[in-house]
Amino acid sequence: MVIWMSLNSYNEKKLDELPRTEVDALIERAKNSQWRQKYHVQPIFGELGHPTVFIHHKHHYHVFYQWFPLGADKDIPYWYHVTSHDLSLFENKGIFIKPDSLYDDLGAFSGDALSFDDSLMVFYHGRWMRAGNRIESLLSGEMNEREKFDKDTTIVDIEMDNFELTKIKDPALFQHKQDLYFITGAMNAEEYGRLAVFKADDEYIRYKGELTTGFNEFGYQWEFPDIIDINGKTLLSFCPKGIDKYQNHYHNMFQAGYMIGEIDFDRLEMIHGPFFEFDNGFDFYAPRLTKSPKGKTILIGWMGMKNGEYPTDEDGWRHCLTIPRELTIVKNKLRQVPAQNLELMRGEPIEAEGYITQFPHKMRDFAGDNYEMIIDIEENTSSILYVKLRLSHREETVLKYDQETGEFTLDRGLSGRLPKDVDGAVRKVVLTEPLKQIRIFMDISSIELFLNDGEAVMSARIFPAHDATGVELSTETGECQTKITQYPLNAFQNAPIVNKR
Repeated sequence: MVIWMSLNSYNEKKLDELPRTEVDALIERAKNSQWRQKYHVQPIFGELGHPTVFIHHKHHYHVFYQWFPLGADKDIPYWYHVTSHDLSLFENKGIFIKPDSLYDDLGAFSGDALSFDDSLMVFYHGRWMRAGNRIESLLSGEMNEREKFDKDTTIVDIEMDNFELTKIKDPALFQHKQDLYFITGAMNAEEYGRLAVFKADDEYIRYKGELTTGFNEFGYQWEFPDIIDINGKTLLSFCPKGIDKYQNHYHNMFQAGYMIGEIDFDRLEMIHGPFFEFDNGFDFYAPRLTKSPKGKTILIGWMGMKNGEYPTDEDGWRHCLTIPRELTIVKNKLRQVPAQNLELMRGEPIEAEGYITQFPHKMRDFAGDNYEMIIDIEENTSSILYVKLRLSHREETVLKYDQETGEFTLDRGLSGRLPKDVDGAVRKVVLTEPLKQIRIFMDISSIELFLNDGEAVMSARIFPAHDATGVELSTETGECQTKITQYPLNAFQNAPIVNKR
């Protein structure tokens, strides 16, 4: 039996109530985990929750994520802060919001931030107790020059006239023309997912109404919405709960996707195309979007599934964030590629070229557990192409491409220890174009695949043994001419900072 965090005896203590020796022990325990990542944002210990804010402010990217130091079952989240100058390396900064005031005593939950001039204004949901009931209120504050949080201890006023929705959560800020809006996840009286829109002015935040979409019966709760414009088109992302599986889609416990179209702000109506999943793998949820100084749209996501059990639980930590992705729109669908500055992490490459046949070819020079690998397919007459990664005598993570059907498969069934409460060990996506490139970001306990320059993305946590580092290619029949390039990647420092200095 997995005992999450081995902290059941703490009885919902807050982090500040623990002796420093116990905190140091938690840090050391997580640090020594065999599955600690090299170049992904991860918690110093405890559970990394969803990213709450992703924003560029004063020459740096700032990521704030919900952090449960004693495990999410303790239900008292903090906000943790990491920064990056260029999206290649991230630096831990420490706790940003502590649940230490009247209106957030039970936790600092979802929120967002707005950068203007030299200020970063932060909004978040605080949870507190009144007359035996848990209450959530919108709170605010500002990041000061030392990157610490100056908390406003009063509740933000919200006018809720004609409000008929329930379960308001996960506020996201966006601007339209000169106006500032909030959009939140919600549920209607029939228990279908909805989005609520609020408009901010100098004195109040006012409820404007429900954003009408073409999905009237699409899940029972919508979470983590975000809105951003890409080349004149509006991208609306959200996470609908309660979606039934359909063919290769919606196999995870929770889904994250988007629609592209236009919003009529006078009528609060969006005309849009289909709902697409961001990621066709196992572990992706609650993405956040921002703009770079050059106007590129950047995404970072939560590489985990809440309510599941992961092998790292035994070491006192759980989850990480994805690598940053750049988004563009091609033929009314997203193309997602690794952020360009990730190339700054590369070391000296090794390369190989040749024909892959039905006789398995072990690529001994390419063995490893921390790299970027690019497989360019120059000519392919094979029926099925196999790529086996993190290979040992007992373990393997298998990529499979069927040229006739266009189906690409990620199989982690034998990849090592597996997360629990997951539907199956295989995820599939059908490509619209023949496979020309597989771009792989491998870390100690994760794999992220970018197919055909971002036509599809597949992310997964994997937990192999130390000796599972091999690489092997083969075909079912026929041959495949490939060029393989691999780069070692520089690691983060990931200093175990708890409180800001």
